[in-house]
Amino acid sequence: MAGLVATAPCTILCLFAFVVASANDISLHAMAAKCSRQASRQAEEAIDTLINSHLQPDDMVPASCPLQQDRNIFKYHNRLRDLESSSHATCSSCGKAFTNVDFLDQHLHRRHSSQLLPSQANDTDTLLCLADYCDVLQCEVFDQPATVRVLAQRKSDCSDQSFKLAQQHCLEVVQQCSAGRLMEQRLRRRICSRLSCDFWEHLREDTRSLSPLEIAQFLFGCTCLMLSCVWFLALLNDDYSAEDTTDWLIHVLNLKAIVRRETALRTSSRQDF
Repeated sequence: MAGLVATAPCTILCLFAFVVASANDISLHAMAAKCSRQASRQAEEAIDTLINSHLQPDDMVPASCPLQQDRNIFKYHNRLRDLESSSHATCSSCGKAFTNVDFLDQHLHRRHSSQLLPSQANDTDTLLCLADYCDVLQCEVFDQPATVRVLAQRKSDCSDQSFKLAQQHCLEVVQQCSAGRLMEQRLRRRICSRLSCDFWEHLREDTRSLSPLEIAQFLFGCTCLMLSCVWFLALLNDDYSAEDTTDWLIHVLNLKAIVRRETALRTSSRQDF
């Protein structure tokens, strides 16, 4: 009886630790279920581009900083991804292949949910959903180029007031991720300064595609430049005959007619659509 009484506190402590660990795992699985894997991937790329690639040798990122790839709640699942190319992804746990990483992520969620938090993991209390910081990192900018181009065009009616909450969040996060004033200033320039309409205006200009009219104007300019060069060479070369120059002109005029016809066809097709 005395032995049972002596071991009772130890048993209670073990049960308490088990309950706490189980509750933590349940909360993390619930967090992972609500967290966007795609946005978390984009957040990782943003962290690598905006922070990791610009760290100075003496920069020390505090452990409390949420903008760390090692704190991604999907980091253990990500280790099971074998990405050979953008069109071929393999699960290293079972060997099944997929045409893109999105299908692989769905497979990991359905078939390997038990490996989301391995039993030997000792850092589960530091994991978080990186997608929750996409308002600061502007994760959508790190999507496919075609998607970014569409997003940039949609921001044409941008208002700086819409970035107010994101800017406040950014300042709080930067303070958590800075080990000194100089580092904080650099992170503000790298991250928080992008939260403005000016950034999207520059992005829209950088991703804007040329219209058929602009293409035709460019080709016309090139044609004029080429004709000027040919005419200049003809004046310098006595052996260059007028017949040769005429042949060049005929060839160039034919090209111009083709360009005008293609532009008209595209315009009419767009109007019909």
